[in-house]
Amino acid sequence: MSAPSLAKLLNSVRESVFAGLRVACPGRVERYDSSTQTVDVKLLVQDFYEDAGGERRYVSEPVISNVPLQFPGGGGMRITFPMASGDPVLVIFADRSIDQWQASGNEGTPEDTRRHHISDAFAIPGIKANAQAWTDAPTDVVTIGSD
Repeated sequence: MSAPSLAKLLNSVRESVFAGLRVACPGRVERYDSSTQTVDVKLLVQDFYEDAGGERRYVSEPVISNVPLQFPGGGGMRITFPMASGDPVLVIFADRSIDQWQASGNEGTPEDTRRHHISDAFAIPGIKANAQAWTDAPTDVVTIGSD
């Protein structure tokens, strides 16, 4: 048996790194807590891995609890709206642990070395799949309304 080529080895390392990297994923609100503006979120794209036989296997991710929901705001103003189970959100994963920042809102040191971890998620409401796109959205004005 021959040794793998350098290109194959580097590709394997790259795939291994990417397998543990989370950036963003569509999700669905399972529960909303308006007092803390947090949601429990179900990711809507399954993860996958290759089993020992080289077959691709798909797995559902667990529901992520107590994810901070990010409404738009700034300058002392905000826009909020009701959230309900089933609402779509974009889940993004922070580069580092957000625990200390969540507790204080200030600059701080990360509690550990994790990166892009599932427990460091934020949820952004308002995303739409093509299948749920609004009909007749105006192209020349800002609108506020209900579905």
